[in-house]
Amino acid sequence: FGYAVALENDALDTAVIPKARNLAWPDFVEAYNEALKTTRARRPSSKARTPLIITSMGGFSVRSGLPVVVPPAIATLFIGESHWEFGSNPHETTEQVELCLSFDHRWLNGVAGASFLNDVTRFMREIRYPVE
Repeated sequence: FGYAVALENDALDTAVIPKARNLAWPDFVEAYNEALKTTRARRPSSKARTPLIITSMGGFSVRSGLPVVVPPAIATLFIGESHWEFGSNPHETTEQVELCLSFDHRWLNGVAGASFLNDVTRFMREIRYPVE
């Protein structure tokens, strides 16, 4: 698993969390923070086995975007800025976040992509853990 990290002078790199799917949530958060520090310190890590890249523009007040797949990744997930929207009841608001998945059809089909987005959505609704 990798995620885009903005660096000084408009540079961009990918922070990598090896074997992320095997980590419990607290361990994932720790690995995320360590990968961020490593990438910002300009210590490179191999991206050869990084099938998924996540890019979040929430810190830049961007709500929606269309991610690009950059090989060797097979998919890129965009996460937009969280914001509040009114629902059917004008007195209630819900927190919303836009997700957009781009993927290489040689590796995934639309059903697998939709299933992945549903899993991410369910996870985001069920788990709340602060990330530094």
